[in-house]
Amino acid sequence: MDELGYKLDRLDLHKGFFDYGMDSLELIRVRNRLSSSFRLDLPATLLLDFPTVKDLADQLDRDRGIGDLVESLSAESDDSEAEQEVSGWEGVTPTELLELQEKFMAAYKEPFYQKQFSELARKCYPDMMRYILAIEEILVQVEGPLLLEFGLIDSLDWQTVQIGRSHMTATQVKYWKDFPEAFRLFLPDPFGTRAAGQDIVLCGALWRVKGEVTMRTLLTEESVKVPKGCKITVKSKIVEVTGKHGSLKRDFKHLPIELFLANGGKKVVARMYFAKSKQCSMLNTVCSHISNLFEGVTKKFEYKMRLVYAHFPINVNIVSGGKTIEIRNFLGEKMVRTVHMLPGATVEKSANTKDEILVTSTDIDLAGRSAALIHQSCLCKKKDIRKFLDGIYVSSHGVKED
Repeated sequence: MDELGYKLDRLDLHKGFFDYGMDSLELIRVRNRLSSSFRLDLPATLLLDFPTVKDLADQLDRDRGIGDLVESLSAESDDSEAEQEVSGWEGVTPTELLELQEKFMAAYKEPFYQKQFSELARKCYPDMMRYILAIEEILVQVEGPLLLEFGLIDSLDWQTVQIGRSHMTATQVKYWKDFPEAFRLFLPDPFGTRAAGQDIVLCGALWRVKGEVTMRTLLTEESVKVPKGCKITVKSKIVEVTGKHGSLKRDFKHLPIELFLANGGKKVVARMYFAKSKQCSMLNTVCSHISNLFEGVTKKFEYKMRLVYAHFPINVNIVSGGKTIEIRNFLGEKMVRTVHMLPGATVEKSANTKDEILVTSTDIDLAGRSAALIHQSCLCKKKDIRKFLDGIYVSSHGVKED
């Protein structure tokens, strides 16, 4: 620890790595250094599976075969105690296990623990791995007394409670197929992805997908290539793209994702940890928005709209250099309908097609909303729209053809 720049607290070897100020990237660097030093093929999640100095040291001893001798010497003295411990869990019925889970849920819903979960979520957001390790102390604090009450452990020290929780997981696996609800651990959603009071199963637990046991996806990532002639900057999830038709900016701060440039600024990467299938759609949406920014500043977007009328021909007049459109004689009315385009959008008459207007903009949102304003200004109200089809409708839209 001292070589890595962290002062080891020798009086508290159960202190977590995140409490030393490490982040998830630092944990990976430590794992790589340990792997090269001991010449062992260590898993990438080593320091997440063993989050304290003592747990990590014990695991490394086991990997190197050092811990086998100590375990064999103490095996005889622990046999009787271990048999009693395992036999107690083997006698737990599914009904008792569900009752235990319900007591966990009731305890976690207490305002005191809800407040702690919320504070840790705000502190750790958006690092889910750090949050999982941070709440470990609360889990032991809540589940320990309940396990002791059920007679499944004999003391409330940290190691005993953790062993009891491990046996509980093994018992849950035993009843997995017949009683899948026994696997549900009720906790508040840390980052607001569900309504309050609904359940969340922590990372590292077993997940049930189509009747099979599988692990949750660790990292989901999508990327977009930066086209030639475009410049892009990403800062605090605010993306700004510059091209031959101007600049566009989009803010993604409301999404729990990571957004950054890669390959020397030639690729934009959006990624999310521990994302579910619906949450993965955020990444596709962000990439689509960024692609639209690239196309807008290089080619522009265009909405084609047709003037539709049965008897009274609709007349349009473009004024203010394409910023305003005046619509006359709609259904024979004398009223002049004036529609102002949104800033950044322009409207013009088509040079090739009669009774057609074109709404263009570098921003696809501005072009679409401006077209919607024109359409909504010419609605047949208080009439049968199956008969009265007059109006201005979008016929097609997309990237403007050169």
